[in-house]
Amino acid sequence: MPETRRIGALVLVSLLLSFPGSSIGQQSGTIRIPDGTLLRLALLDNLSSATNSVDDAVNFELTEDVKIGEAVAIPKGSNFTAG
Repeated sequence: MPETRRIGALVLVSLLLSFPGSSIGQQSGTIRIPDGTLLRLALLDNLSSATNSVDDAVNFELTEDVKIGEAVAIPKGSNFTAG
């Protein structure tokens, strides 16, 4: 697997592991995010094997709302850091 795909896959797995079964409090109660929920993310940092190391933090922005039913659990534009 090319290095960029491997890094992307590892980051996605790391993010998914951060959110399995997460609950986010809201005014009307708690929304449970189901295990395996996919997040569509945009990379905010330039990545290069010439300048980055394995343990460097990588920043992402959510490109679509994560909805559970009609409720927005995580709004578009939310930022995440992996690493």
